[in-house]
Amino acid sequence: MQACVECGQYELGLSLYRDLGDDPSSSEWQWAGGYGAIHPLCRDLALRCMGMIRRNVGDNDDNTRYSDTVTDMVKEIMEEGGPISNKAVISVFRAFESECDFERAIKLMHLILYHRDGGETDWKIVDDSAEHFLSDSA
Repeated sequence: MQACVECGQYELGLSLYRDLGDDPSSSEWQWAGGYGAIHPLCRDLALRCMGMIRRNVGDNDDNTRYSDTVTDMVKEIMEEGGPISNKAVISVFRAFESECDFERAIKLMHLILYHRDGGETDWKIVDDSAEHFLSDSA
């Protein structure tokens, strides 16, 4: 997935994420004793892919609209106290922008600021180096 993101092959990266997610026996999806749990780095890369895929505003195909999915993924990261890269956060807002979903973008920004300032969870925005995602899973 990282190679796909680095090469700008966002559709392929997202396809890998979906394919691996459908097979919980894949070793990529087993970490820190969690069977079938999504590795934080894979989730982060999927968010980057979703934000970078360009869509037509009028396209109502569920496979190309990501605002619901990225919102749920960010909330899940916050609840779990996991890391999210600054590039993934930017990509989340790009997904909202490409769908003209500015209301949801503002709500999510308020949620991010609330959790950051309120200290309710341990989630954190980190740079995009893999070490932030791999150190917790070792």
